[in-house]
Amino acid sequence: MSKILIIDDNREYAESLEIALQARSHQVMWAPDSIIGMEIIESELPDLIILDIIMSSIGEGVLLAYKLKSDPRYACIPIIMLTGITQLTGLQFNPKNKEEEILPVECYMEKSEGLVALCSQIERILARSNN
Repeated sequence: MSKILIIDDNREYAESLEIALQARSHQVMWAPDSIIGMEIIESELPDLIILDIIMSSIGEGVLLAYKLKSDPRYACIPIIMLTGITQLTGLQFNPKNKEEEILPVECYMEKSEGLVALCSQIERILARSNN
């Protein structure tokens, strides 16, 4: 059983993801923003973080990802950047573009890709980090 922290201000989405992850025997924690998320990270040390980009401010998730990856205590925690930025803004945010390759995350996904695809990525990343 892995500890997974969801940091996302959309409580309804987080709850549906929590149900899917608990069905796969994961312990799930939730934070509505990066401040509470950081408190949980410091106290619980999750095995994986699912992080939204836009919460109380644009780019809040990106800033937290950089903060975590620059801190040796948390740099090894895999991060999945999960966002609805394309649906919200209409802008295509493709981490495969040169400018965005520097995102300090293991995986970037749009929420529109669905829970099944997300759960597959989570299992793949957890399996890789457990080896």
